[in-house]
Amino acid sequence: MNGTLVYNDSDTQVYWNGSATFNVFSGNEEIDCFTVYGVTNSSDAIWEARNWIDDFYMGQLYSDLAESDKHHVITKEDFDNARS
Repeated sequence: MNGTLVYNDSDTQVYWNGSATFNVFSGNEEIDCFTVYGVTNSSDAIWEARNWIDDFYMGQLYSDLAESDKHHVITKEDFDNARS
């Protein structure tokens, strides 16, 4: 895994190559790669990694809720529970 680690939790790690590319890993398996132009420093990279993580968990949450209750309004508690 090359690059700077800009996000790390118990399930997911995001590495930034110092330019525009981010690689997302779960354990040793790469699960996604994304590009964001205009990232010029590690603070920007951390921000973009967090955005990806939030979008990923929101996508999982919407998918899970769509299967169980199509009329459910997502709350902050739902979002927090999806991330734990």
